Amino acid sequence: MNESTRRTAESVRESVRDVGQQAREPAREMGQQASDVAQQAAARVGQAAGTVGAKLHGAAETLREKASPERMLGRAAGTVADRLDRVGSYLQEHDLSGVRRDVEAMIRRYPFAALLIGVGMGYLLARRLVR
Repeated sequence: MNESTRRTAESVRESVRDVGQQAREPAREMGQQASDVAQQAAARVGQAAGTVGAKLHGAAETLREKASPERMLGRAAGTVADRLDRVGSYLQEHDLSGVRRDVEAMIRRYPFAALLIGVGMGYLLARRLVR
C-alpha cells in the first residue's frame, strides 16, 4: 500500500471515530433524560398510591360509621372495613418497587389463582369496552 492510500485510510478511520464519539453524547443525554422521566413517573405513582391508601382509610371509616355492629351485615361491613384499612396502610407504607416485588411473590406462590384473576379481569375489561 502506498503512502497516499495509507493516509487516506487513517483519515477515514479518524473521521469514523469522531462521528462515533459525536453520536454517543446525544445518546447518553437521551438516556439520562429517559431515566429522569421514569423516576418522576415512579414518584407520581408512589404519591398516587399513598393518596389511594388514604382514601381507602376514609372509606373504611365511613363504612364503620354507617354499619351497625350488632347485625350480621354490620359485622361483615366491619370485616370489609378492616381489610380496606389494611390495604390502605400497605399502599401508604410501601413504595412502587415493594408493591411490585410483593405481587411477583404472590404470583409465584399462587400461579393458578393469578392466572384465573388475570383471565377474569380481562373478561370484565373486554365486556366494559364492548359496551
